[in-house]
Amino acid sequence: MIIYDNVPGGAGHVKRIMDKNMLKETFELSLNKVEQKCCDEESSCYNCLRNYNNQSYHASLKRKLAIEALTEIFQNI
Repeated sequence: MIIYDNVPGGAGHVKRIMDKNMLKETFELSLNKVEQKCCDEESSCYNCLRNYNNQSYHASLKRKLAIEALTEIFQNI
């Protein structure tokens, strides 16, 4: 996994989450976001996974897969 800050010059987000507690909180909040009942688990929406930058992947984004991956990561931090 690669975590990067895509703000020109950096906004310090990566540095901020390098603390283990902050990293765990980040994954917990991410998991909470994708666990919302906003759309079908076999798809995604702008409330959980979709955004303008990943529009070419919208057809491939599935909440269920994100939940599974984030759950696995969160349990192993």
